[in-house]
Amino acid sequence: NLTISGVIKIQKAFLVDNNGNKWIGFLTIGGNGNAGLVKYNNSTWTLYNQASNPAFPSNLVTSLAKDNSGNIWIGTKDVGLVKFDGINFTTYNVANGLPSNVINSLETIGNQIYIATDFGLSRFDGVAFTNYNVANGSLPSDTITCIKSENVNKIWLGGLNSLVEFNVNGTSTSFINHLIPQTEFQPGIFYNTGNINCIYIDS
Repeated sequence: NLTISGVIKIQKAFLVDNNGNKWIGFLTIGGNGNAGLVKYNNSTWTLYNQASNPAFPSNLVTSLAKDNSGNIWIGTKDVGLVKFDGINFTTYNVANGLPSNVINSLETIGNQIYIATDFGLSRFDGVAFTNYNVANGSLPSDTITCIKSENVNKIWLGGLNSLVEFNVNGTSTSFINHLIPQTEFQPGIFYNTGNINCIYIDS
């Protein structure tokens, strides 16, 4: 974290794209700081923010992902989902079908984008959003804090004290909720784990 004149800049996301460029997403808190999104091509740093050309619409980046077409996908805390095709930024939000403009995590499978929010999971195919939540029977909880795909049909979702195995088969879905047991840290006193922040699947 970097603090300058009361402005806190937190590095929230890191991505290496298909061309070896390094992307860093910042969450800027306080003041008029506008770190936004930074790209490093191994020799030059480029800052994208609300004053850059092209303009990046947020300084509250939460997550980064890339797809098979080379697009960079950016999750934000205020304007929703942003796509960068190398030339322009395109923003998708609740008006386009997202369940929330506050995005916690992103994952891509091919050119399908999976979006984690506090109002459920969303899948974007480049045209339309498909939303999964408790209300439509697709999830055990609407709070999703992180995502990791195991394969094209199986996605793992982190939430509050649970790990959800989310299976996609064509247009049908199913889930298994793996609750994390309480841990005893003192005789007779138990605590829960809280939100899962990151999932990684090894070999």
